[in-house]
Amino acid sequence: MKEINFKDTRGSSLFKIKDGSSIMLQALDNKPVSIVCRYIDERSFYLKSARFSFKEFARLVEQNSCIFYPEHGTAKTYEIYQICSDKGYDYIFMHYSFAKHQLHAKHYTKVYMGMMSEHSSLESIFYKHNLDYRPFAHKMRSLSVSDIIVINDHGKSKAYYVDSFGFKEVPQFMQQLNQIKYKEYAR
Repeated sequence: MKEINFKDTRGSSLFKIKDGSSIMLQALDNKPVSIVCRYIDERSFYLKSARFSFKEFARLVEQNSCIFYPEHGTAKTYEIYQICSDKGYDYIFMHYSFAKHQLHAKHYTKVYMGMMSEHSSLESIFYKHNLDYRPFAHKMRSLSVSDIIVINDHGKSKAYYVDSFGFKEVPQFMQQLNQIKYKEYAR
């Protein structure tokens, strides 16, 4: 049986599914939808009835802040959270040592979701989101100090504060984010 090998925009493998299986496709702040995929050849596939090259599909989901994963599985993804500049939080663009006592997930908005290959890193995400032609540039500012990157690695999530130099893991952000999501779900 043929396998469909999904790749990122750099050509790195993300995951494989069997021909005729489904992926879950999720846009920013929407629920995932299940879509059947069919193998055409090594360079292209059908997503429902639409034909895509793997490169074209990767570019499309990257530019539109979407993630996708096997219907019965997971993939490595990331999310970017930024402080709303009009809310008046005084630690926007500040280094971690200044922000650590006021940092709270409720001050942040999820502005981007993306796919990660095994070759992706925090540094490569930072680089990608600081290019002139960065993904979702019309909807979010470039990645900067005080932003949060959440890495979702096959069901395990970790949050990192973008600091002046490097990244600082912030487990309290994940705890706060999960509490916010739980309260929203309980409504």
